[in-house]
Amino acid sequence: MSLYPDNVPRANRVQQLAADIARIQSQIKEEIEDGRVQDEKAIKVLGEIAKKSGYQTLEEYEDAAFKLLKPEERAKIENMKKEVTKLDHDMGISHIVFRGLIAVGVLLSGAKLSMLGIELATTQMLVYGLQAVLRAIYQALAGATQAAARLFTWGRYTLEALSRTPQFLKESDAILKSVQKGGNFLLAIGVLVDAGLLIAEAIKGGEQRRALREAIKTLCSHRFIAKQLQQEAHIILCFRSDSHGILTMKSKYEDWIKAGRETRESSDADLKKMYTLVDDLKAVKNEEAQSSGNLGFA
Repeated sequence: MSLYPDNVPRANRVQQLAADIARIQSQIKEEIEDGRVQDEKAIKVLGEIAKKSGYQTLEEYEDAAFKLLKPEERAKIENMKKEVTKLDHDMGISHIVFRGLIAVGVLLSGAKLSMLGIELATTQMLVYGLQAVLRAIYQALAGATQAAARLFTWGRYTLEALSRTPQFLKESDAILKSVQKGGNFLLAIGVLVDAGLLIAEAIKGGEQRRALREAIKTLCSHRFIAKQLQQEAHIILCFRSDSHGILTMKSKYEDWIKAGRETRESSDADLKKMYTLVDDLKAVKNEEAQSSGNLGFA
């Protein structure tokens, strides 16, 4: 059995698009796994920072910092902690790092950091809304479709609450349904199987042509979504890398202060300059939004 001659390029295009999507998904998976490794390292550094600052545990360090925040700020952080921990183990681990990052920043500047506390408490919605969508892909690729659907739904609604839903998620019901049916999250397995049956059964050329055109259209759409998600994965990984870099420098500064190589005032001044995380994330998201015609992150 074979394709009608004029359908050969279309069939090749279907296979090419599918391979592109599979490659992109693998790269997203790798970035998610890289993020997990970074989080584990960051938690270790946070423990060191807490002890060097005179606290027995990271929890004590956080408690001391969060007392300087307003009750509503603390509530936002605590609510997000409960939600993401219940939602996904790795997201719970990641939020430990995020809380530690806030604690370090707050203790650097005390009550004067109230505005940064508000910004970080809001920023966590963007960070974890996107991270939930990315974790959904990871879970779906592993076959955990119920977990994927739960993560995707939570991530979408969290982003919608910010009124900053990425364009590629605005028509997400079809994606969610594919997850709930047990299909791979982005990879259009059904389309590929149908294309294979068309080839095997050697149906009429016209019908074959229409089906392959539809497969190409669907896969192009899925590849666009995959590329957008890959971009979001990279943004989140960069945010986490920057966060972890700040924590590592904080730990080193504590050692230098103890050794008499650095003063507390100079150390704190340097670290405050590094706390551009929120502004950097806003800049990237606004640039991304402008390029796609959406609103930026206010």
